[in-house]
Amino acid sequence: MTAMPVAGRYSPKRIEVGNCQNNQYVAIFLCTLIRQEKYRYNYGRKWHAEKMRESVIRLPSRNGAPDWDYMERFVKGLSYSANL
Repeated sequence: MTAMPVAGRYSPKRIEVGNCQNNQYVAIFLCTLIRQEKYRYNYGRKWHAEKMRESVIRLPSRNGAPDWDYMERFVKGLSYSANL
């Protein structure tokens, strides 16, 4: 498992991602997906460790496995990716 930091507004957390290519492009892709879910976890419904374990984040897949290469290519293809 690979641990990636995810900055929360009040308390930073690290999440573990199994069989992940550990690079900045995949991390940016995953952080963006997680941040898009923030509306579910505000005020009294904070995204704490127990809820993190129960959460499902949908990723692009190929043959039933996460497509890490696609995620990396997607971020590299963005117009501002040269600045990362």
